[in-house]
Amino acid sequence: MGREDGRGAGKQKAKPRRRSHRPLRNLENDPMAPQTPLPTPEWDGEGWAIPPSLASRFHQKSALGKIVSGGNLRLNAVEVMFCHWHRHLPLPSDNWVETQLGENPHFIHEAVILEAIRDSGEKIVLNCNLFEQHNTKLVNGSWGMHWVRDKHPSRDQPAGQVRWARTNEKVDWNELCKWAIEVKKAGQIPEFLVIDGEFEVTTYEINLAQPRGKLPIPSSLSSEDWKGITESLKSATPTNNGIFISKDNNWPLETIGIQQMGGRWLYPEEVNLLKSITESKTPSNIGGLLHELLERGLLVRPGFKYGCRWRIYEEEMSGSHAPWLLSPILEAAETWEGACLASRLASAVHKTWICAIPNPESANERQEKTAVKDEHVFLSLERMIFGK
Repeated sequence: MGREDGRGAGKQKAKPRRRSHRPLRNLENDPMAPQTPLPTPEWDGEGWAIPPSLASRFHQKSALGKIVSGGNLRLNAVEVMFCHWHRHLPLPSDNWVETQLGENPHFIHEAVILEAIRDSGEKIVLNCNLFEQHNTKLVNGSWGMHWVRDKHPSRDQPAGQVRWARTNEKVDWNELCKWAIEVKKAGQIPEFLVIDGEFEVTTYEINLAQPRGKLPIPSSLSSEDWKGITESLKSATPTNNGIFISKDNNWPLETIGIQQMGGRWLYPEEVNLLKSITESKTPSNIGGLLHELLERGLLVRPGFKYGCRWRIYEEEMSGSHAPWLLSPILEAAETWEGACLASRLASAVHKTWICAIPNPESANERQEKTAVKDEHVFLSLERMIFGK
């Protein structure tokens, strides 16, 4: 008698996804190659030049390379590689790939990143090839600009700016946040491509989330409410991980504390926040973040089951699910592998993972003595697919 494995009898077994090895093409024996071989790129001192006869096909249609003196088209090395794979362009020499790797250790990764975007029909123009009118909006740190398939750099504005990293590289959350803010100010989408050890590429849109809810906020409480909170804190039973308020019948703020055994349990960060308000003290970093979330009308609850600090609700838990999972910057993943995992785990349960990062514009606002609107920026990584 056969063992049931839970996969269902009679169901067709799904085939594993085919992974590209991106071989070098043998153009002499390639039936898809043109009968008249394309000219071989030649080094012109700054890039790889091909004659004007190919400029229309490669540049005007596909936005590859840059037109230079004499009408030649100058390609970057990774563009040469793309044109070899997809336009039947010969490589300059038999050992050309090895030579490029010796000059640029990121050569293979960059070529794969370029292909991941262009293979979908979209266009990416590297920094070295940008038109002058687009250079003014290029943000420091961007690798290139992205145009959707029916747009062209000669007449249209880019849809996004592109960066990339390997999965084992460190994430500088503060720098990433500043970059995303500047790209958004330029009216474009911050797009980040992550490449793994098998040269598979995953793309993320960097968003600046604005979590807001509908629940009562601390600043809406009356002085009598705060007087009651102060008395409750004084009479609470301390423990090694918070305090317990035995009677919470008149507790005025449902977004703080968890009801248990006829009373209310408050975690250390909640106690820190309340004491900072009642005693006019500066809260801890976590207490300050909690305060900001509560002032946004949100409900904050532990996120242990999801591998994060908090899960965040817009409404009462009885009537909704938590749309967000939040990690403060000091608890966020250190590498892109961990960051992608956090984003993927959140999306698998229909939530958005966000990282709370100190607002880089707050310091400037303080120096200028203007009102600081938000102490934190909430940055999310959301999977995207080019061409869709």
